[in-house]
Amino acid sequence: MKHKAEHQDYMLILLLFFSTMIIAGCQVNETGDKPPVKETNMTEKQTSKQSVIPLAVSDSDQIFFFGWLDAKHLLFLNHKDETLNKIFKYNIYTGEQELFFEGEAPINNVYISPDQQYIFVQSEPSNQKWRIAIVDHKGDYILQELIDGTELAVSWNQYDPTKLLVSSFAEDWSYTSYLISAETKNMEHISIAEPFVHWLSTDSFVYLDWSTVGPSIVTQLKEQKKTGTAEVKKENVYFVDTFNDLMVTIGVNENHDEEAQYTFMNNDFESVLSFSVPHLTSFSGWMVPQYAMMDKEFLYFKPEYSTDADTYRGSFDFMATDMETGERTVLLEDMDNEPLSCSNNANACLYGHYLDKIILLDEKEVISLIES
Repeated sequence: MKHKAEHQDYMLILLLFFSTMIIAGCQVNETGDKPPVKETNMTEKQTSKQSVIPLAVSDSDQIFFFGWLDAKHLLFLNHKDETLNKIFKYNIYTGEQELFFEGEAPINNVYISPDQQYIFVQSEPSNQKWRIAIVDHKGDYILQELIDGTELAVSWNQYDPTKLLVSSFAEDWSYTSYLISAETKNMEHISIAEPFVHWLSTDSFVYLDWSTVGPSIVTQLKEQKKTGTAEVKKENVYFVDTFNDLMVTIGVNENHDEEAQYTFMNNDFESVLSFSVPHLTSFSGWMVPQYAMMDKEFLYFKPEYSTDADTYRGSFDFMATDMETGERTVLLEDMDNEPLSCSNNANACLYGHYLDKIILLDEKEVISLIES
């Protein structure tokens, strides 16, 4: 009886509250003192500190975010769950979470397609064998396969987001590559000269050819179509990545060898912009700080000075370079060089080794995505 009485009291309080709100609302509209408030569409680059509601977790939760499912949803794994076979979806504007996908084996990694319509799930059912799957935006299976290997390299095609290239490595670092189509549900073997490739069109890609040189820290950039021979496009680079209609290579500044030269080219390999920043050396060459491309703005971390990466004690500036004007802007100072996952629509970047922080680009502020 006590619970029933408490429930009745609670319902009475709610009724009085909503009655008061309705009356107040009518008074505002009748006097004309305040126009109706339009509901904010959070998918239109309105991400702010006030709009983000952190994910509520307990002390035993261990959250790792994979990236953006859309402008308001993130995918994450909770390492507290010993099975590690569940991916959850979290709404950054409501704080709500729900089960997105449940697999058959512990999940090792997740790769979201450039158009955010497909998700590649990498699971490990046993040693030296991977269970790979592609699921749709709702978390439903499109295809799944078992492939041998100890490590995988995965590259979605931004020009045809239904396709991706997967290279599977054996213990001796030999590899087998597969071209997978989410549209046709087909997986075929493909012969490529290097396992780490970056798409340049729907059927061509670029890569760094380390096989043609001896011990070296720079090499050639080559282009190859799905069928055809490779062509050398640029010399003396040690890093490459591609975006929509743009690519970036990194080499050593010819006039200042303590600096890294970032060169941006279109898909015809014509230079459109370049700049230099201090670089940090590693045992095998140079460390490439974390970066991301948003629309026509390149975001990256810039060290304060050049030195060995292991002994570097400085911080990093979080920078933005406009791809059209070349203007460089410091967004945030005194930052750590940690992974990024950015959303054009949200105008924000996930940040951190667990991607559990968010950089609000309009407000130039970093806040936590989890709250205990």
